[in-house]
Amino acid sequence: MLIRWLLPLVVACSSSSPKPATPPTGPTTRPVVAAKPTADAIKASLPEPVADALATFRAAFGQPWSPAQQPAVEAALVVFGQIPIVGLEPAQVELLLGPPDDRRTLADKTYWTYYRHNGEAGAVHRLELGNDRVVAIERIPTQ
Repeated sequence: MLIRWLLPLVVACSSSSPKPATPPTGPTTRPVVAAKPTADAIKASLPEPVADALATFRAAFGQPWSPAQQPAVEAALVVFGQIPIVGLEPAQVELLLGPPDDRRTLADKTYWTYYRHNGEAGAVHRLELGNDRVVAIERIPTQ
């Protein structure tokens, strides 16, 4: 008895419901999502003088502090002044700049420090990492 009463109701509801939409047949577009910049993409986009400075900076990793390191000190100023590092992930920074000279966690913050020094003066740059990104760069003067 219940089925006889529900059947006309179900038929009436299904006949008045709209037909399902047909999928589009033409080309479809997807939302554009900006790709994360990669270290290689950043390197490729650098002007030649900045790319040369980056190569000089990277080559000085682990070298003793001496007057021979003056080109690396100057290169560090160019690298940190011209390359957009804030916002990059730590892995991207390491691929771009090479490994940091020092890694520390102080007061729940992680810092990476890059030193380039000629024995008398140098360039020290400390990167603050947060939320798996570089959030700030501090230049520490040396004499």
